[in-house]
Amino acid sequence: MNDTKGFSKIFNEINCPSCRTKLNYKNIKIIRSEDDGITIIQVSCSNCAKSFAFGIFGLSVSEIQAMLEEKPEKKPITYDDILDFHNLMPSFEKNLSNYIKERELN
Repeated sequence: MNDTKGFSKIFNEINCPSCRTKLNYKNIKIIRSEDDGITIIQVSCSNCAKSFAFGIFGLSVSEIQAMLEEKPEKKPITYDDILDFHNLMPSFEKNLSNYIKERELN
């Protein structure tokens, strides 16, 4: 099987040409598969909702679907993470869910 992390990394490194937001592989829709091994996909921007088409060579529709359905591995929480969180709490002034989203992006 192909590397899902590589697949998601490719799309997370591409910016929307309209609004410059990073595209997310979770916003992919498979359009069709050509006889010559090209699979056409549509990627939608989560910010401006514009859609873009891409051709993927060398992967079948079933391989792409399997990659999209796989959930990326979550890193386990470490002792350092807990200590960092503990040290952050006294000076914490933001909404916790926004802070978590910021950390996931880094």
